[in-house]
Amino acid sequence: QELEAANSDLRKMQKEIIRAEKMASIGRLSAGLAHEIGNPVGIISGYLEMLKQEKIEETNRIDFASRANDELKRIDLIIRELLDYARPTDQVKTELSVHQLINDLVSVYTGSRAIGNIELKTDFKARIDSVNANHDQLRQVFMNLIINASDAICDSGNRNRGLLTISTANIIKTEGGCNEMTVSFVDNGCGLSENDLDNIFDPFFTTKPQGKGTGLGLSVSQMIIEDIGGSIKAYSLDGHGTEFRIILPLVKEGS
Repeated sequence: QELEAANSDLRKMQKEIIRAEKMASIGRLSAGLAHEIGNPVGIISGYLEMLKQEKIEETNRIDFASRANDELKRIDLIIRELLDYARPTDQVKTELSVHQLINDLVSVYTGSRAIGNIELKTDFKARIDSVNANHDQLRQVFMNLIINASDAICDSGNRNRGLLTISTANIIKTEGGCNEMTVSFVDNGCGLSENDLDNIFDPFFTTKPQGKGTGLGLSVSQMIIEDIGGSIKAYSLDGHGTEFRIILPLVKEGS
């Protein structure tokens, strides 16, 4: 009974830690997206001013209205993504597409000030990408890795030629089927020293300046990935970028 009570307390503590780190990420994301929303608002204002003109061709009027509507859709997407991520979530795991989850994040972050001026690329080689996981928690892991890559790139001075490539592949362990998939986040940032590499998954360890990171992001990410039955490892050379490689168990075909 004591062991059962201790395990119950531990699970509650893990949930609280995950939630705290999630809220810290939301704070940073909100700050970046506040600036991002300002751009389409300015563009919409300009198109509205042009639409006020009396002598304007009908084709131009339609074009300006269409462009303004596109910017409104952009704002709506940003706000909905933030609200969806911020809402309380349960711990239910469902079958989901890793590729779709990554594409959704890339569409939001591409060109966003939240991650600076870095290029996001995807290279999906995995034929099967269905995993059994909690959607919001796996999204939290991927978002954390994107933000970390952005920070590493900015610290390296590659701000104007930064690149983050997210790739996937299947791992075949038994004859006739795929058992796992890898998801790799590779950046051309400042990299990590050997000492830092040994400690990055420790709670409260951070290489970021004071006040910029909680030191829990990677620790929480590891907790989430291991709860799915997967693993996460980091590979890096100081000054030569970093790769975070996640291995996830796949949903069995036909199950």
